[in-house]
Amino acid sequence: MTSRPSPAPYRWNGCIAALAASTGGVEAISRVLEAFPSDGPPVLVVQHMPGGGITGLFADRIDRHLQPHVVEAADGMPIAPGTVYIAPGGKRHLTVGPGDPLRCCLVDAAPVAGHRPSADMLFHSLAALPTGKVVAVILTGMGDDGAQGMLQLRGKGMHTIGQDRASALVYGMPRVAAERGAVEEVLPLNRIGERILALCQC
Repeated sequence: MTSRPSPAPYRWNGCIAALAASTGGVEAISRVLEAFPSDGPPVLVVQHMPGGGITGLFADRIDRHLQPHVVEAADGMPIAPGTVYIAPGGKRHLTVGPGDPLRCCLVDAAPVAGHRPSADMLFHSLAALPTGKVVAVILTGMGDDGAQGMLQLRGKGMHTIGQDRASALVYGMPRVAAERGAVEEVLPLNRIGERILALCQC
């Protein structure tokens, strides 16, 4: 019997993926990440959830079913390929600090538009980095969190993706982002994961 050749290693181009979601996002995030290999790009995730350890449980649950390692982000944690970082719910915002490597920074600050963690805080921190490449994605959810930060990223030439109306449980966050001109591409949920990988590959 002839054995199948091992898949070629994923050739990461240094790009970071950042996902934002609210209502319906738990399932949507899992679907996007199903496409990711164990050596894929680093992914930063803001999913609107309360505190009390719920985001840690979410990270543990999807870690068991995905190829990349999924963790709840901690302050100072280096950002590396093959890892998904879930923003802790409730108390602090997840941002990215400059350095080599880049690191997760948890910021004590007031809620932004009622949200903590806030996708806008994450996206603005990525836009403020002196160098780097980002693919920002807004998935299903209510409200407008992430729209302004995504608009700033797009203005700096970064790739931005919004989930389409048909596949979103709640077409709120991606709709507002599209209306404000922040979205470069509108895609159904089942195509977003592969598109991120293509944009983050050499």
